[in-house]
This record gives sequence, C-alpha cells and structure tokens, in this order.
Amino acid sequence: PVSSKMRARLRKLGLHASEPGSLQRQVCRPILEGRDVLGVAQAGRNRCMAFLVPLMERAEKEGWTPDEPVLILAPTRNLAEQTYLAANRLRGRGSSLRVVLVYAEGGSQTLQAQSELLRTGA
Repeated sequence: PVSSKMRARLRKLGLHASEPGSLQRQVCRPILEGRDVLGVAQAGRNRCMAFLVPLMERAEKEGWTPDEPVLILAPTRNLAEQTYLAANRLRGRGSSLRVVLVYAEGGSQTLQAQSELLRTGA
C-alpha cells in the first residue's frame, strides 16, 4: 500500500515498485500499524527501503513532529550510513521529518555533539 507520492519519489530514485520482496511483505503492515519490527534479509534485498518506505508513509500521513522520534538500529556503520542517505532521499519536499545519523565512533566530543542532536529533536 504505497501512496502515489511515494511511488513518484521511488521512481525519481530509479526504484520501481514492482512485486515486493519477502522482507517488504513481512514488515510493511506491522510498520503501518505502529508495531515494532525486526527483519533479516540477505544483502542486496533493499532492506533499507523495506523499512523506510512504510515508515515514511506513516510519518507523513500522521504528521509526525520532531518530538516523536524513531530509532533505527543498524549492525554496521556502513548500513547505518546507507539507511541515513536513503531516508533523506525519501523525505518529501517541505517535509518536517528530520534524519540524523548517530554512531559510536570518534571519541567523546563527537558523541557529545550527537547527543545534543538527539536532545534537540533529531
């Protein structure tokens, strides 16, 4: 159940919503219903999009504000960066959604700056 706006954004990114993969089929409805999900899939299966598309759809439909945070955990820095970039590309124009990348690397100053981002609604 992807909106026409989201389908247009996906097409702009070169991603054509065809038949959803098994992970997409498993996680879409629970995310849209507001439930927590945990999914496992092989690399190259659009894991980021499997989670992000329904999450962004729900956030935009319900008008989420920065004081309603979502936490997405990734097992590696590389996957965290991929998720961050994908989320930023999926945000609609004029979206109030903020996306921040936080990972534990770089010493205490970096962690303090990242903590401040979280405190200010990121």
